[in-house]
Amino acid sequence: MAGRISGLRRLGVIALGAAAGQAVGAATIERSLPLASKIAGVWELGSQPCNGSHLNAYTRHPDEARIRESKQVEFPTLGYVIHVLQVPEVQYTYLKLKLDDRSRGVVDHYFLMSDADLEPPFAAIVITELPDEVIRDHKAFEAVRMLQGALAREAGLQPALREIIGPHGPALEMLVRDRVATDCFPTSEFQLVPPSEGIHSIGISRFVVVDERLVEFSAILGLKDRESMEQAERRARAFMDGFWLALEKLPKNS
Repeated sequence: MAGRISGLRRLGVIALGAAAGQAVGAATIERSLPLASKIAGVWELGSQPCNGSHLNAYTRHPDEARIRESKQVEFPTLGYVIHVLQVPEVQYTYLKLKLDDRSRGVVDHYFLMSDADLEPPFAAIVITELPDEVIRDHKAFEAVRMLQGALAREAGLQPALREIIGPHGPALEMLVRDRVATDCFPTSEFQLVPPSEGIHSIGISRFVVVDERLVEFSAILGLKDRESMEQAERRARAFMDGFWLALEKLPKNS
């Protein structure tokens, strides 16, 4: 099993254990996914180039000490806080943050989680400021379908996005079998596990609109020994039920 875990990590996949219970509200965050036990590093990305190049410059985040102690990242200009939750099978959590990235032609804010400084993220929250015309015409989910469909077709896939309801309201959910992460996960082209690796994974993404911003919650889970893809999909959904509760609005007096 150790060799398999190593291979999964090298491919940007974490072999997550089963998450406890299905979370249905903010009060269940600690029971479903507790706060991270150990935040080993917090990095600020000089860029998050999702337009083809994947070279990043990392610098220590100026608020690293506070984030490691409080186990949350505040975004005062956006009015949100993201709690750093513990991911099963991850001993040390590393965060990579990037605000006001414009490499995709929109304004993106990235919260990325990995299990080593230089490893690609296995979980992410991306907050995108939508153009006025998208907000005005309520076309955020239409844009998601178009973009994710294009990225999937480039990888030879045709994933289905289903409509669900969650704690943030209406959402779209997408499952991608054998997806792996890159440094620009989850907003770059889809990458899949090479067949020669002999391992499998499941990628899960959920898209919601919060305060006229599009928020993507994404994660990649490795299949456990003797686990079917259908079982992995159920486990991925249970994990995401807890993970997307990491995002909350900042209290008014913050």
